[in-house]
Amino acid sequence: MNNNQSDNVEVFLAKAVADKLISAANNFPEPVAGVQLSINGRKDGAFDHKLSLIDKGTENPLDIVQEINETLNLYIEIKNAEYLHGLKIDFDETNNSSNGFIFNNPNPIWKEPIAIKLQKFFDEQVNPSIASHGGMINLIDIKGSSAYVEMSGGCQGCGMASVTLKQGVEVMVQEAIPEITELIDSTDHSSGENPYFASEKK
Repeated sequence: MNNNQSDNVEVFLAKAVADKLISAANNFPEPVAGVQLSINGRKDGAFDHKLSLIDKGTENPLDIVQEINETLNLYIEIKNAEYLHGLKIDFDETNNSSNGFIFNNPNPIWKEPIAIKLQKFFDEQVNPSIASHGGMINLIDIKGSSAYVEMSGGCQGCGMASVTLKQGVEVMVQEAIPEITELIDSTDHSSGENPYFASEKK
């Protein structure tokens, strides 16, 4: 998929969203090529979308380009284009999350069979057992045979999180889904608010 196939992927921006992006670009101190639309990952069963300004000269030529106005383009991240097609972005200044931007994405969280299988395994075999500790594990990404995960709830910031993941969950996954050989923790454990076992302070 490339810029010549942009008709296959379309993102819908409310006028308030377009106005905000145009204003941000016009007020940015450096020359701007456009606005990057990407997916950071998945969290709590939803996409983590991101909008960011792109410095002129740093745009990815493979990204799908959609015009915002005659001077500003939207660059739709090529690697997640199929998950961004049909996305509707609205704006509500009273919404404190995502700086007021509201992302309505009609796509399933995962389309790849291995990702669907792994998230289902987490949902059915792993999360019910760690729910007693207030914990949860979600799939963020798969690269090769490595799965990147995020731990939340009682697992986030827990001093036993690495043991749970590497000696418990990873072994279970390797047995059930041999295509996955390792789990990599992408969690920001420093921001955990209610860990089941608090980490030692050094």
